[in-house]
Amino acid sequence: KRMFGQLIGKRVAVCVDTSDANMGFGRQTAYQESLLHLIDEQLTNKKGIYLVSFGTDINPLWSVMRDVNTDILEHAKSWVMSLSN
Repeated sequence: KRMFGQLIGKRVAVCVDTSDANMGFGRQTAYQESLLHLIDEQLTNKKGIYLVSFGTDINPLWSVMRDVNTDILEHAKSWVMSLSN
């Protein structure tokens, strides 16, 4: 909640800026940790999630919104850890 605030709604899309401004200059690890906290603290309570990163290219994790379950959350965490600029 410290970086993203309180997410409202049962179905949430998260757009992740992976440009140099957010991921460069040693910020990548802190950014990824904040995204992992977001997943653990807030996305676990949602009905549906959709994740997409953008920078030079647009890269959705899935082509459609997914219902939240343990497997989807683990997939989302793996995706966060694979993000780079």
